[in-house]
Amino acid sequence: MIGQAFLARHFETLLSDPSSASAIYLCGKGVDVPIGLTSAGRVHDDPAMTLDTPFRVASNTKTFTAATVLRLAEAGKLCLDDAISDHLDRATYQCLQSAGFCCERITIRHLLAHSSGLADHTDDPNYLAAAFEDPSRAWTRMEQVQIGASLAKPIGEPGAVYHYSDTGYVLLREVIERVSGRSLAATVRDELGFERHGLRATWWEGAEVPHVDAEPRRRQFVHGRDVTDLHPSVDAYGGGGLVVSVRDLGGLTAALFEGRVLRQETTLAEMLAPTGAERDDGYRLGVMAICAGGFEVYGHVGYWGTAALYVPALGIALGGFVAERDRRPDLIASMLGFVVALGEATDVACAF
Repeated sequence: MIGQAFLARHFETLLSDPSSASAIYLCGKGVDVPIGLTSAGRVHDDPAMTLDTPFRVASNTKTFTAATVLRLAEAGKLCLDDAISDHLDRATYQCLQSAGFCCERITIRHLLAHSSGLADHTDDPNYLAAAFEDPSRAWTRMEQVQIGASLAKPIGEPGAVYHYSDTGYVLLREVIERVSGRSLAATVRDELGFERHGLRATWWEGAEVPHVDAEPRRRQFVHGRDVTDLHPSVDAYGGGGLVVSVRDLGGLTAALFEGRVLRQETTLAEMLAPTGAERDDGYRLGVMAICAGGFEVYGHVGYWGTAALYVPALGIALGGFVAERDRRPDLIASMLGFVVALGEATDVACAF
């Protein structure tokens, strides 16, 4: 049994850092009783953190956007190998075509795996600079697609080369909405079963109202700068957009990888299979795959300071949060180090 003391001992350095609030939550079928730890930090005058304090998770959203696409594929509403030309509106199609992208050759699978050849609109240095300069500015999906399409010519043939692209996930939002006939927020919530899984501190910012019992969203920082009030549209269209607590992040991660979200085991296997793209960095369909201490580990990270992972051999999920983005490398290292330490303590081994 994994105890609170073992968890606290491993994450002591991270949780004792006064520069940033932080939280860790451990759950999954390999855990008898889910446990978590929080620290408020002492730099910022915020209320105490709890396991149910919500925060923006940025690109952790991608895993759940991808899972929604896979659910729609299971229902026969789309095929992962459909050309995106079949699912985009005319304005989006023309924007991409005029920039040199052949929408008839790019598939939904390519968008999920970041192998479409599209650049990432957030790589434009002027993008975040403009967002920081005017935090209240509302961004449209088309603006982001236009920026991403104009940044670079196609990066390799469709499916050939991995290049991380938030822009591709903006396109997936359009695919999801056109196929489902509903908003992205409503489709993700229903397809993934937010209510069924008891997620009371999870919502799509700007599109949904928080649960009546939800705590205030936690302030978040980049290099000490408060970015809490950046307009949610800066990262809200599928590549980001969810606000989640660490308890909900860990819980939904466990539900996905333990077969309680997707209908078929073969679908999860497809989500986790290598894509064959060059320089893929272990990226699958909305999921990052790495090896830690001989264990296969699946998960994702979020720009503002979040991470989630699942270890099939141990049956554990971890959700993690730091309020200061500069501490994200420490968060990730601590979470992976915990996996290694737990493996050593339980004497379990798994070849990746």
